[in-house]
Amino acid sequence: MNDDSDIKELLGRALEDEPPMRIDRGEVFRQGRKRLRRRRMLEAGGVVAGVMVIAVGAITLTGPRHDDLPAADQPEPAPTLLVTPETTALPSVAPPPVPTEQQALDMTVALTEFLPEEMALEPMPGSDDAGFRATDGVYQLAADVVGPEAEGSLHIAVAPAKIDDQTDCVVFAEDYQECQLVGTETEPVAVATEEFDNGEQRYVVFVARSDGTTVNAVITNLSERQRVAGEWPSMEAPMLSQTAFAQLAMLSGLTYYY
Repeated sequence: MNDDSDIKELLGRALEDEPPMRIDRGEVFRQGRKRLRRRRMLEAGGVVAGVMVIAVGAITLTGPRHDDLPAADQPEPAPTLLVTPETTALPSVAPPPVPTEQQALDMTVALTEFLPEEMALEPMPGSDDAGFRATDGVYQLAADVVGPEAEGSLHIAVAPAKIDDQTDCVVFAEDYQECQLVGTETEPVAVATEEFDNGEQRYVVFVARSDGTTVNAVITNLSERQRVAGEWPSMEAPMLSQTAFAQLAMLSGLTYYY
């Protein structure tokens, strides 16, 4: 059906019950065409609007697809944050200094000044030295200690601390009758006791000090001279108490590192 036929049909419906009148047919045709075009535009516009609503809804639900965008409009990917762990170089550990005779002499002086006046260091049988010696990376002392009414022996080893050295009674395991920590909370000293059937009694101390020094020492109530002679101890306990012996192990003069 063309536009003119549509117009005639519309006019027929509109004028079906009206009385006859004079009409400008040209003007009527023009107005009819205008109304028909308007109606079709409105109908077409409604369809387009519906399609747009559906399309917008689909975009809202699904979101834009990046692969459909032009290369220039593609969103840049978020930067990847790579966390690289910091590497801390291990501090180089310098080898301990070689023991010197001068420091061995200084340690002997510090020990002599610490001991009570009535206690004197004497060489053991077969030795001519009662002081510290620098041997094999360790300062060692082995001497008899002699007093007015008693005597005993003293052994001390001063060495650089190892990384796994720690002060506790575990170092003595089950070889000793008893062990206790004396001294301060920050610098404890492990002191153990060992007794023998002949009446000999030993105090053994060990400490891994914060200055990098370890001190391991033994004091007994039986001198090496008495041992060689087959004698028994002349007193029940060593000449230094456990507390005094722990203090000896913490002497600043018995420091491996200067």
